Amino acid sequence: MPRRPRRRGARARGDRGSAREEQARAEQVRDPFTQLALPQAALRLKQGFGRLIRRSTDRGAVVILDNRLLGRDYGRTFLDVLPPASRFVGPAQEVAGRGGTWLEGA
Repeated sequence: MPRRPRRRGARARGDRGSAREEQARAEQVRDPFTQLALPQAALRLKQGFGRLIRRSTDRGAVVILDNRLLGRDYGRTFLDVLPPASRFVGPAQEVAGRGGTWLEGA
């Protein structure tokens, strides 16, 4: 039987079930941000960091220019998922210079 081409923007069958399940979970939790969105976002950050730094011999810089990591209660969640690494907290104007100095010291 020939397959019909998918319409642009149409969802796959598995996506419909996932969306319903996600909505049902969101309705069961008291705080969807803290219990669903925050852990998912922290996991994505951790995975992105892991794609950059895979081995102990790898070097690279992850720069996060978002004051909410330091100024909001939930910022600690993001910082805690990252592996141990040197950190610089300071004005954005100094980030490039500090990163360059750090990379030159390799």
